[in-house]
Formats: sequence, C-alpha cells, structure tokens
Amino acid sequence: MSLPKYFAITNNNDFYAALSTDDLANCKHGMTVFCYTNLQLTPINRPSCIVALFSNNITMVKQLCNFRFLLDHIVHKVIELTPTSVLVYKNNNDLTLKCPDNSHIIPPCPLCIVHVPCRCSISSHKLYFAPKLINCYDENTQLDTNTSSALSVLHPVNLALLTEFFDQTKLNNILGDTTFPSQVALKVPNFKIYSHNMSNILVADQQDHLSLRKMAQAAKKDEQIFKTLDRTIDNR
Repeated sequence: MSLPKYFAITNNNDFYAALSTDDLANCKHGMTVFCYTNLQLTPINRPSCIVALFSNNITMVKQLCNFRFLLDHIVHKVIELTPTSVLVYKNNNDLTLKCPDNSHIIPPCPLCIVHVPCRCSISSHKLYFAPKLINCYDENTQLDTNTSSALSVLHPVNLALLTEFFDQTKLNNILGDTTFPSQVALKVPNFKIYSHNMSNILVADQQDHLSLRKMAQAAKKDEQIFKTLDRTIDNR
C-alpha cells in the first residue's frame, strides 16, 4: 500500500495535501512547520485511501486501500505514540515497566499499547526507554505508581485483515483506533505461502509484498499462495 510520508489538512477540513520529505525540505521546522511555497491541495471529498484512513471510514478504507502483506518483515519494535504510551510489535519476551516505587512485568504480546506514566521506564533485554519528567501529565496519566493501576495494556486489532474475512455488519463497533483490554481471539483461515521463481503463480508483487486481498481470497478457498521472483502472474 502506497501512502504519503506526511498528510496535512486545512483547519476547516475542506482540503488536504499529501507530502513527501522533499516537499518539506525548505520549510521552517519547529512545533509548527512553516512552508513558504504554495502547496497543491486536494478537495477532501475526492475519494482516496489516505482520507478514508484519516476519517476512520472503514467502508471506504476497504474500497480504496490496497493493503500489502509483508513476508518476514515485522520484527520486535517499540514505537512511542504519545509522551505516555508506546506501541509494542511482536514482543516475544517480557517487558519491564519500572516506576519509582514499583515495577510491573508486561507479558509477551504480538501487538499492544502500553501506558507509561511519568517517571517510569520501559525495558527488555533488547531495548530501553528512559523515564520522562515533563510533558507527560494529564488527567488520564496521573496514575498511582504504587498500585497495579499504573499498568495499563491495551490491544488493537488488525482491522485491514478482519475486513477481508468478516462482513461489515460484524465489525460495526470496531474502528481503526479501537482497542481492547485483552487480546481478541480470532480465527481466520491459514495463509499457505509457497515460494517459486518460475510460473504457475497465484499472486506476486515487488519486494515480496503480497496483496492482502488476493491472499484472503485464496485462504478462503484453502488455496496455496505463490510468490515469485520473476514478477509474472499466471492465473491458470
């Protein structure tokens, strides 16, 4: 799926701009980025994947976005979302949330959001996030680090995957930013992926990116998914 590096929208939500790093090279960077060139704007009512994602319109996301499945791409990573939360990818080991008066062990999770209160660090055998002392207080984050209430772990779902296997009526209450207090148990058909560098291929794409939609269609039929190095497709 090709998305711009940056997305900007006007104050009245009438227009937006899809920007690259080069587009911002000559801008003045700070808390607010000032650009002295007149950027090309697109009406917000023009259908596009990026607008559908921004507006959390699940129906339009399914229609306009072509998601990709990346083979062996996701590795253990922790990304700061806000000053008081991190997104944890593919964590196969315990994380430690260490606060001034207490520590908490966070069990392994494939995808979760961990709340990190002020003055608390988060670490594993591979990484360390230092405690924050400023810009991390609000009514939702002033938790008592002496109790288990300081430990908050939320679990998002892969909505792009779910929309390929479940009818929209079953996903009405789930949006792109929906989280759950525990991991959601879901059962979808297995992806049977086979590598081949000749012909008789079901699906192929550059850089070993596979179309999620085509993969889901094959999985529903219990068919094998072929990936190739010669970039040809044979639907025989």
